[in-house]
Amino acid sequence: MAAKDGAVLRVVAGSYERVLYGFDMVPASPEFQQETGRPYMMETVFRYAAHSGCIKCLSVGGSFLVSGSTDEHIKLYDMKRCVEYGDLLQHQGSITALHFTGSHMLSCSEDGTVCVWRRRDWECLKTLRAGGSAVNSLAVHPSGKLALSASRAKQLVTWNLIKGRVAYQTQLKREATVCVWNVSGSAYALVQDSLVTVFDLASGDEVARFDNRQRVHDAVFLADDRLAVACEDAAVRVLAMPPPAEAGAEAGAEGRADATVLYSLGGHESRVKALHLIEALVDKDGAGCAGGSSGGGGGSSGSSHTERFLVSVSSDSHVRVWQFPDGGDVAREPACVALVNTRARLTCVGGYPFATPPTAAATADGDGDGQSDGGDGDGDGDEAEATATPTGTAKRKAAARNNDDGAARKRTKAKTNTQDAGTKGRSRKPKHDGKGAAAAAVAPGSAAKDTSRKKRPQKK
Repeated sequence: MAAKDGAVLRVVAGSYERVLYGFDMVPASPEFQQETGRPYMMETVFRYAAHSGCIKCLSVGGSFLVSGSTDEHIKLYDMKRCVEYGDLLQHQGSITALHFTGSHMLSCSEDGTVCVWRRRDWECLKTLRAGGSAVNSLAVHPSGKLALSASRAKQLVTWNLIKGRVAYQTQLKREATVCVWNVSGSAYALVQDSLVTVFDLASGDEVARFDNRQRVHDAVFLADDRLAVACEDAAVRVLAMPPPAEAGAEAGAEGRADATVLYSLGGHESRVKALHLIEALVDKDGAGCAGGSSGGGGGSSGSSHTERFLVSVSSDSHVRVWQFPDGGDVAREPACVALVNTRARLTCVGGYPFATPPTAAATADGDGDGQSDGGDGDGDGDEAEATATPTGTAKRKAAARNNDDGAARKRTKAKTNTQDAGTKGRSRKPKHDGKGAAAAAVAPGSAAKDTSRKKRPQKK
């Protein structure tokens, strides 16, 4: 569905009530601004009963939206046309996390597996086993070459997405419910109930920690040294990580320093369930730049500039959008610029800008965001992907079995009539069309085999 003129970004939220909500943030009228004091308003784009169970996660990549639920289904939608494509039916448990990375999408589930899906035809290329225990969270490195998964068995697994196998496995003292990379990929954070711990990737050492004293539901890095956490006590807290030199001086024998609360964002009346960071191009009046579409990043004018928005959703049914001052200075407290009441208990959130900053557009193909799923990074590839109509792995396999004999006979007859003796039976190697790590997630030797059947010519 086309966005209204001036729309800055689109927000999608899932709920316990099995409903997906879509909103466009647009500049408010002078009367609305005077009445509420907020410069933007949220216009409803869609409200859709998507699943038969609670929606636990969602992600946006290019023109696609995927949502996962306790009904074990991954639903696939085209955001441009606002239509549902079908179901992905590989998992045998509740879907716990979804992430786009380049031309692929990763999903994890309570069945203890991580699946790699190819966006071109939505085939499940690889199923990674995470020790048999339920996977709570999944985070893809900004390079797209690594991924972290945290399981209910207190295991933290580092995945090599190039080779599609476990690179390293760590046994934790406590179960981690959230894992997330920082912006540069040099460190990652783990959420273990009320405790937030930050680790350095190169050394593996703990560099900072913060005890919220109440449960933390989600976390997202605003910068390498700024981490926002969604808390049980209805607050969003932004933590300041100690600089490396200071951390080393204060850590002492413990090898770490405590993170400090830079500021807290109030307004929600119940626990904050999820956070999502969006960067968007806006003009001098605060409207979205003309010509952008679904994170396409086009149409910026000379007067446009980049703004950063933090979206929070809560069990109080409200979606709040916070804008950082001075073009996205995360060191200063943001203001709530838009608010909408869905009258549903919200569980997850995603979104994308209608005009993407040039730096974000250049790296969108390597999106490894844990939650930064928005933005279109595939350009023309989205149009090719939009022509695919996935029906789920199980349905494809059933159709293939039903038509196998007839299709094989047709292929054999065609080869007999058109190929000469020197080229008969020669097979071509499958092409990998992806970029980054997930494109090579299939281990060597596991590529699709030529299913054509050779048949001796019958004697006349």
